[in-house]
Amino acid sequence: MPEKLLKCPYCRCIFASLVDLEAHLSGCHWRKGSSGWEWMPADEARDLAARLRDSGGFSDGAYRYSISGDGKTVFRKKTTYDF
Repeated sequence: MPEKLLKCPYCRCIFASLVDLEAHLSGCHWRKGSSGWEWMPADEARDLAARLRDSGGFSDGAYRYSISGDGKTVFRKKTTYDF
């Protein structure tokens, strides 16, 4: 058993080795923001950021996406439905 487990700073995942943590962090990672919004640097989601720069924003049914005015940050918020 490893002496020290490593926790992802952005989610609840825990890893037994630094190699595993680094592999996990190399993927896209949404960070918790305020008022239900999550964010990610645009350079971590290049395809999504390019689409948002072209469209200004969109919804995929589960989330509403937008990009910051300077184009450096991508945002998403879970879509809520009032029934």
